[in-house]
Amino acid sequence: MKKVYDWDLTVGIYVETCKKKFTLVCSVHTNLHEIMLRTAKLLDLDCFDTKIEFYYRQHSPLRATSTLQQCDFRDGDVLTARIVQAKPPLKLEELDTRPQKNKISENKTEYYGLTFICTCVEPRCVNYGKDVSIPLGMGEFPFFKVVGDIKCKVCPYRDQMKNPPMLVKEVQLSHCLWRVEGTHLFRGFPTHHASEFKRCRENRNLSDELRRYKWQNDLSLTVKEI
Repeated sequence: MKKVYDWDLTVGIYVETCKKKFTLVCSVHTNLHEIMLRTAKLLDLDCFDTKIEFYYRQHSPLRATSTLQQCDFRDGDVLTARIVQAKPPLKLEELDTRPQKNKISENKTEYYGLTFICTCVEPRCVNYGKDVSIPLGMGEFPFFKVVGDIKCKVCPYRDQMKNPPMLVKEVQLSHCLWRVEGTHLFRGFPTHHASEFKRCRENRNLSDELRRYKWQNDLSLTVKEI
């Protein structure tokens, strides 16, 4: 079996839009979408609704699925970040990212456990701007890694393994017990928090509750049967 080598790189981030600079330490196998999520949190932006493009030694943006190694990134170099909207013909703010509480579907499937409601951001995809349910069920989920790994299965790029990550609109729980554990900022200081298990019998949107705290990368969501 081929051995895979891993090492850390120091990554400079220069956010051109607001003239801010950050430094991250990432694995050489970290992809640009994960770096985007971390950058959004450093900028105090909503990681569910933010899209950031990165540039490195070229005029075109790097693919979100590319890793630092695939980009030939060198230790200590700087990625230029731009906070952007989705590609034409629609802009990201024109997508309906609000929960569709008043829409009723006779054939709606009810999922137990954890479900993400997502939409594809690739304009050529049939799922562009449409709500798509991604059921994950029960288990222990490293939250931000799971969000970064959600891909559209019908995207035109799927055969080339270049399909972009999806935009997560809602985090839904149904008929389960759930708890969160991880580090969040409390009065500016990192604080570890582990909640007790809470019961959820009907559909519940967890997005607002997760946005209430500035969770760090170690956030874990545990979902189990009632």
